[in-house]
Amino acid sequence: MKKILAFAALTALAIVLLAGCNSESSEPDRAAIFSRSSVASDKGIYYRDERAYLKFFDYESGKNVYLCNKPECTHEEEDCYANCGSGLMAYYGDELYIVDTAECRLSKRKADGADPQKLISLCDKYSLTSSSMAVPVSGAFLGDKIYMTYDATVLNSEKGVEEKKAVLTCIDLNKGSEEIIEETNNSQYSIIDCKDGAVYLYEFHSLAKDGSLANLNNVNCILRRLDTGNNSISKIYEDRQIRFSPACYTNGVITFYKNNDRINELFTLSIDEPEPKPAKADYELLYGDERGDIVYDGAEDKYLLIKNGEKSDLPVDKNITAGFSYVTDDGIVLYCKSGSVSCENGTVTEQDNFYVSKDDFYAGKGRYYKVG
Repeated sequence: MKKILAFAALTALAIVLLAGCNSESSEPDRAAIFSRSSVASDKGIYYRDERAYLKFFDYESGKNVYLCNKPECTHEEEDCYANCGSGLMAYYGDELYIVDTAECRLSKRKADGADPQKLISLCDKYSLTSSSMAVPVSGAFLGDKIYMTYDATVLNSEKGVEEKKAVLTCIDLNKGSEEIIEETNNSQYSIIDCKDGAVYLYEFHSLAKDGSLANLNNVNCILRRLDTGNNSISKIYEDRQIRFSPACYTNGVITFYKNNDRINELFTLSIDEPEPKPAKADYELLYGDERGDIVYDGAEDKYLLIKNGEKSDLPVDKNITAGFSYVTDDGIVLYCKSGSVSCENGTVTEQDNFYVSKDDFYAGKGRYYKVG
């Protein structure tokens, strides 16, 4: 089986599904969602650079440093503590947890990067055989357990085809074990939240013979709830020609659209009361604040600020067009869609992330810090 090509394709799909995930957890000691790009702590932001080396942006100093305390390390060799490969990460209980998608394994380290430890290999049923593979897609902490989803590909030698599966598991950190909870053919799972002893996830289920998720007309989009007490899974909403996005999940409410029309067919859905309702506004809420909401307006294809019911451009430097990434406890992380701007610690150009405190953002002050 052409594992390299299959891995690349699955990874690309996983990135699409997870792009824009909010890295902040409102109750970080209770639940934490894994992210593919970066995660925020109370002291700074952990992220990977273009080489998949871990780095840390420190709020206090405004500096970006390698997450490595190895003496005299040049951060160029494979044995550098910051070298962690591509994958998912989460900050939980003052420690950083890393899922390496290529090696399909879980590791952790202290907040300063010290004492890296390999914990367990993941999804052994599919990742340790020559005829199958598993790619971690999403994950979430709830107490001392991690709930993880995978895209699995299995070679059916009798039929001569590759079969696609979505796999949901539970990792018990105390026992160092992983249990498969659910497997579904021709689907993909993506976890969006954990609360009140439940895990909420999207399922994208293909109706096509080849299991493809590319054609929206042949995909059922399902919102599911996992009761972690007995590992039972229930369906709380299902529809066709619908686009869920983790980026548009705020305070228990999902904003989604149907028929590829994010302008005229916007809806909202509460995970507690899963009855879709036409959205009251013509935009997708990304972050809510009493000083103003950050939204995405599909009609204008722009990220905007809504303040006192009025739309305006984001209050950033006029030399750039900015998009919203996520929020931290006290700040907002944006990315540069076009243009460039000088920051306190360097220059931000197209696709670079930058941090600004919430106070400075809403006051329109250009004290930006490059994250990268």
